[in-house]
Amino acid sequence: VTESEPARPGEFLSIFCTGLGRLGTASPRETVRRAQAAIGGKPALVTYSGEAPGLPGVNQVNVQVTADAPAGMLPLEIAIGGVASNTVTLLVSEARGGAPSRRARR
Repeated sequence: VTESEPARPGEFLSIFCTGLGRLGTASPRETVRRAQAAIGGKPALVTYSGEAPGLPGVNQVNVQVTADAPAGMLPLEIAIGGVASNTVTLLVSEARGGAPSRRARR
């Protein structure tokens, strides 16, 4: 996500991080506990939390920006097992017509 290409409401994002805890044994190795995410203080749908393919020691969390997310700089937080991450800022654009994108972002 950049200033020239902000996240859009409804869009799916891939967030890369570390420290999500134990992973299961099945492939892909998902976290034992499902991560939770909040964007702009509102719960966001998490579709995956686990190992990032091809990046040993790195976790990946896939989240969907809420359809009603306001435009602007919004706080993004991930939590797992009741422990919250550092808060980062996510730039979200105004909603546009059409189906949401599924592009992955780093």
